[in-house]
Amino acid sequence: MFGEQRSLAGYVRSLERLLERKLSIREIWPSHAELPLDDSYIEKCLEDGKDLLQGKLKYEVCDMIGRKVRACQGRYNTYLCDE
Repeated sequence: MFGEQRSLAGYVRSLERLLERKLSIREIWPSHAELPLDDSYIEKCLEDGKDLLQGKLKYEVCDMIGRKVRACQGRYNTYLCDE
């Protein structure tokens, strides 16, 4: 979630649309994770994404290749965001 071109609200809306199609999804192949993921991961990402959007996630500031970022820890995911 870096830069103004990113939209956390858009991410949550996309997950909500995916959830509507859950019955047609067998596997999820994200770019980061053990692969494949099952369809229950949609709800997990949605829960954490909504919590991040509402400012409920705790975070710590860390250094990532010389850049300070917030590592926001959800129940299932860690989101890296601009500091």
